[in-house]
Amino acid sequence: MSRSSPHHPPMLRRELLRHALPATVRLIQANQADQALSGVIDDYLALQWLERGDQGLCLTDTGRAICQQAQRGRSATQQRRADRAQHSVAE
Repeated sequence: MSRSSPHHPPMLRRELLRHALPATVRLIQANQADQALSGVIDDYLALQWLERGDQGLCLTDTGRAICQQAQRGRSATQQRRADRAQHSVAE
């Protein structure tokens, strides 16, 4: 993994990478990987969440699982926010 910045210790950096993975995958699928944050692709490769294949960058099995977890987590968070908003409107 590339060196963490002074602002992001290694574990925090990994969490940031986990949350950013779905967006990074969308950039890769749109052939815009160059728009990903600096060092992110290298970090994903080092973590073995992404690999270089014949067709370019692609998710590994581990990366696919982490991406799905991140998407589920985001969906659950969005649902809780919607529930809270609905509850506060009802009051």
